[in-house]
Amino acid sequence: MEPPKKENYTGLIIIYGLLGSVMVALFLKYITKNGNNTNPLKGKNEVDDFWYKTIYGVIAHEGGKSEFGGKGKKFTDLFGLDSGTVGICHFAASGLCSLYKNMDTQKYFNRSSSEMCDNWANGNSGAYDQEWWRKGMEEFVNNPDNEMIQVNTCKKSRLSAIRRAKENGWTTDRQFAIAAGVSNSYGNGGFGKNAKRLNWDAEKVLEWYGNESAHQGRRKGLINKWFPKSKEKTINL
Repeated sequence: MEPPKKENYTGLIIIYGLLGSVMVALFLKYITKNGNNTNPLKGKNEVDDFWYKTIYGVIAHEGGKSEFGGKGKKFTDLFGLDSGTVGICHFAASGLCSLYKNMDTQKYFNRSSSEMCDNWANGNSGAYDQEWWRKGMEEFVNNPDNEMIQVNTCKKSRLSAIRRAKENGWTTDRQFAIAAGVSNSYGNGGFGKNAKRLNWDAEKVLEWYGNESAHQGRRKGLINKWFPKSKEKTINL
């Protein structure tokens, strides 16, 4: 009698291994394409990554999903306050003009950016009441490819504080995140005034700021999360 034949599983193992690799690759591709709001490293380079983490992670409180609490802001936010409030930085009233100038208004509204700024960028414009405006803006904010347009529009309002910080010796991503976060609360002038009062010591600025209110304490926590002191690095903004 012949001995029982041993099954050869080598081929099956190789096949299942290849299938598993393909499935993982497809899943990661899907996450990269569709999971943008959960991916903090959205930028194409070091500077874009810094601004994405600063705007999405710190200033917008991770869309309200932060363990530190707070409602936060989302890329897809769209509601009627001030005749229309939009996106990750809650662009509203005259602030909408900056967004119009950076987005393709012909594509989304069939109108030029100058027309949009002249007629649909103030607190009494009634933009949100217009169906064509809501439809166009919904399409814009729900397209993940437009996230960096929102981030780049928002960052312009913080650049003055960043420049002032650089002039006073700040050089790292953590320090610049502190400048952006504090200036978002107190304005660029308020940031400069308080940083000067604290001898332009970034850590003292953050410590003072975090004790000012519960909201600012949450933002301090987010700065420590996204830009930990142990991983602080020089960056050329």
